[in-house]
Formats: sequence, structure tokens, C-alpha cells
Amino acid sequence: MKTLLLGVAVALLALARAEAGTVIDFTEFASEFGTLSGPFDSKGFHFDNSAAHSGASPFFFYGLDYPWSADPAGTTLSQELAGTTTTLTRLGGGAFDLDAADFGDVYNRAGNPEDVTLVGTRADGTTISTVVTTNGLAGLTHFTFGDLLQDMVQLAWTPGNGAQNDFLQIDNVSVSALAEIPEPPPALVFAVGLVGLGLLLRRPAT
Repeated sequence: MKTLLLGVAVALLALARAEAGTVIDFTEFASEFGTLSGPFDSKGFHFDNSAAHSGASPFFFYGLDYPWSADPAGTTLSQELAGTTTTLTRLGGGAFDLDAADFGDVYNRAGNPEDVTLVGTRADGTTISTVVTTNGLAGLTHFTFGDLLQDMVQLAWTPGNGAQNDFLQIDNVSVSALAEIPEPPPALVFAVGLVGLGLLLRRPAT
């Protein structure tokens, strides 16, 4: 019976940490180049940018085979105004992990490494921040974050290292949406109660 109780506990913990992973690669923007007039949604997540709240267009994108794209076979996203902050949240709320992302120079130039400050906000209001730096080569630099940016309800990133052009291309945003902890079925609660009662009845008298 103790083994059964342990198994039930393990199962409930697994449900609490169930994840659905996805990679946001912006392929819905299929043309060579374009601007976005406001925030947008992609694959269950919401993208916003501080420029949108000043009346400016917040984003533009490089599509397939665009000369400045750091991903010639795909689509990349950039903010319209230098040094502005992009935020990522989950549609409908809820926590998520940032597992990985690709950053690159906005013009796909070599010799222009870019700092990116990422700030994550958790449900309890605490924050965590980290700074990554692109490798200064043409193309995208891939970053993985392990368990650093887990259980976020908002993630923000801002390019900036004092250079004249504090812009980024971003692609392949790998996120895991944390499943809501489900209510245990009444039958399961009843069964656990019976097992616990059985354990109590089997305890030797003292």
C-alpha cells in the first residue's frame, strides 16, 4: 500500500509539471519583408513591443530569401525602433519556460556582436534577468537557457550595448507552456483515502 501511495504522489507531481513544447519561427509571415502595425499572436503566445505604445509600428520581419535575413530558409522578427523592449506572454495567461532562442544582427553583418538583456517575471512578482551576447558572426546565435527562465508569466528582452543600431533579429523561440494542475478525480481522492485508512488500521498496537 505504501508503494501505491508513492505511485499516486509521483503521478500527481508529473501532472503538475506537464509541458507542451513549441518552437515559434514566424513562418506565418511568408512575404520577403513587411511591417506589423501592432502586437501579434503566434502559436499560443502574444508578442508586444514598447514602440507600439508610442504609436509606432512595433515589428518588422524578413521573409524567405530576403538579403538581410539571418535565416535565409525561414522568417525572422525584429523590433521597428532601436533599443525597444519586446515582451512575450502566454495567451490566456499561465506560466511557461523559455528553453532556447536565436538572436542575430538586424542586417546580418559580421563583426557586430549584440548584447541582449532578458528579464523574466514569475507569477509571484519576482524577476530574474540574464544577459547574452551574440557571437558577432553573420547568421543567428543559438542560446539555450536550461532551468534559468522557467515558470515565467512574462519574458522581456531588450537589445543594447551602446552601439548605434540596437536592433535584433530573433527566430526559433522555443517555449514550453506549463499545464494547469488538474483537479484530481473524486475516485482518485477516495481511493487514496481508503489506502491511508487501511495503513492506519494495519499499524500494530503499541
